Formats: sequence, C-alpha cells, structure tokens
Amino acid sequence: MYDPFDVLVIDDYSTDDTVELCNEYDYEVITKSEGKGLTHSWNLGYERFKNGDYAYLILANNDILIPDGALSELVSVFENWPFS
Repeated sequence: MYDPFDVLVIDDYSTDDTVELCNEYDYEVITKSEGKGLTHSWNLGYERFKNGDYAYLILANNDILIPDGALSELVSVFENWPFS
C-alpha cells in the first residue's frame, strides 16, 4: 500500500548514496554544502512545513525505517486523538 504523503529528505552533507537513493525514488531532497547538524536539518524541515499547506509534520532521523501503512495509521491517530 502506498501512503500519499510528501517526503522531504534533508541530507546533512552525507558521504553515502542518500541523495542518489532519494532521486531514484523521486523523493525531494535538500542538500547542504557542509554538515550543520540535526537541529539545523529539523529547522529546515519545519520551515518547509510552516510555509506549505501541510496538516502534519513527522520528523525522523538516523535511518528510521517506516513500514508500509504506518504513516496512514499515525494520521488516523492524530485525527481521532488530536494534541491540545
């Protein structure tokens, strides 16, 4: 099952094949000319969320693997039990 979500990857100047893999799967990727750390990456993602038309923001780091259907399930939880 495909979750219809926008995926943004922020690459903190990695030396592996992260950018190529993202391009292969057609995920948007922001690259940096130097490593600036996790908090800087999260701030870039939050800025994109704030300036876009998004209802939810999920931050994940350090090669988190998200199984099929997990994002849909998480959104369902948010809709049924919203944060106040």
